[in-house]
Amino acid sequence: MPVIKRKSLRRIYALLVALAGLGMLFTLLQVAGASASFWDQLDSLPLPMRLLLMSGIFAVVLLTGVLMMRALNPPVKPVRRTESESRPVIEARIVALGEAGGLQAPMPVQQVVQELAMLDQRATGTLRYIAVFGDVSAGKSSLLNTLFGALLGAAARADVRAGTTREVSVHELVWHGQPLAVADVPGVNERDGVTRAVHAREEALRCHLVLYVLDADLTRSQLEELTWLKQFDKPMLVILSKIDRYAEAERQLLLRSIRQRTRLQVLPVSAGHVSEVEVVHPDGRVERQQRQRKPDVETVVAALKLFLAEQRAPAEARRVKAVLRSVDLKLEAVEKQQRAAAAERVVQNGSRNAVIGAMASVAPGSDLVIQSVLAMKMLRELAALYGVPVRDVDLERLLKLAGGKLRASSSILLALAGNVLKAFPGLGTVGGGLLHAVAYGMVFHSLGHAVSEAMAQRRDLDRDQVLDGFARRLSDRDLLLRLAPQFLQWAIKRTASTERVSD
Repeated sequence: MPVIKRKSLRRIYALLVALAGLGMLFTLLQVAGASASFWDQLDSLPLPMRLLLMSGIFAVVLLTGVLMMRALNPPVKPVRRTESESRPVIEARIVALGEAGGLQAPMPVQQVVQELAMLDQRATGTLRYIAVFGDVSAGKSSLLNTLFGALLGAAARADVRAGTTREVSVHELVWHGQPLAVADVPGVNERDGVTRAVHAREEALRCHLVLYVLDADLTRSQLEELTWLKQFDKPMLVILSKIDRYAEAERQLLLRSIRQRTRLQVLPVSAGHVSEVEVVHPDGRVERQQRQRKPDVETVVAALKLFLAEQRAPAEARRVKAVLRSVDLKLEAVEKQQRAAAAERVVQNGSRNAVIGAMASVAPGSDLVIQSVLAMKMLRELAALYGVPVRDVDLERLLKLAGGKLRASSSILLALAGNVLKAFPGLGTVGGGLLHAVAYGMVFHSLGHAVSEAMAQRRDLDRDQVLDGFARRLSDRDLLLRLAPQFLQWAIKRTASTERVSD
């Protein structure tokens, strides 16, 4: 019997395959016939009509492809930063952050105020600010000493120990008749030098021109530093130092590689150095001698003269823009922290209210009405906090879809268990109510965090992202175990306070 059944199934499967093949063949013949008829009719049309029809077909196909791409990959709304980076808006944001943080503004805001004061200080005068930037021991100080010599004084002398330049050293001098302020910043990859690396970046943004010094091919961290600086539209020159260590062929390969990866001008230089050589005399004596290699920095000198020949106003405008953009990013980080803290308070209050509302409901189904009102209130507060305009109908739709995510979650199991226990008087009613309240607390906590995360990332209510985050949190049993005691404590307090009032 099983053999007969197996043979019957195989025959049915073969028949289905044959029918599918005939259907595909029929479809192809129909398409071929329609195509041939179309081309015959197209040939019979006058040339202008033919061109017009072909153009229309091409436009329809192109429009369809564009719409399909947009449907599959919705464009991310660009964040307009021009207004947020203007000086009046930044000052208003500083005042708002100070008020939100109490009498004393957060430390990053105080640093922003100092940065703006330095910006104003450097805006006055005729100095051109140049920052020499790069990894530790890349040859920055040696290059400065070769370029400007005694004008820098003893502070710029080269030292063979790693990390000689421990802090930003700014030297004001007159070079070829032009007033300059040259900043020698710390090496960015120095051990335990995170703070000095931050100072180096900030000083690079404060300057009109950045000289980024390398002594070999780009590492990943160096490329990241250059990419970070380029986002601020900083004028930069990449300098490959110590080129006398490389043969001509190696030098050209290095220059080509760095240019291709950075898309910046790369200048080869040698600051000159003392090398030791062994001299063998005719009598067999071997003597070690020191020889001074001649420096070669003409490419940098020419580039600096060309930079100084330009007007100061355009360079100053770019410098101000870079600093304000950096200030904007710092303020945004503080604002994100404050919004995240405020969102956490909204979600906590919403979860607590959900727990209390579940314990306060007396009539069957009344808890659903209470929770719907509380959920809309929490979502409206989150939308207002992140400045996302959302209609009530969109929030109601989101809540309805979120309800569909509860069927397989731990919270709905708790809620069902709670409803079953409520059917029993006494302890069962109390226990069921507690479980019911914990379930609602879990739901509100998960939904609130999913909404706040979506709004923080995109500044809109991405429904799919919210629902995915909601489902992910509901399926996190470790999260449930961490939160359940807190929700249970709220529910017990509500029960205790209700009993005291009834007494």
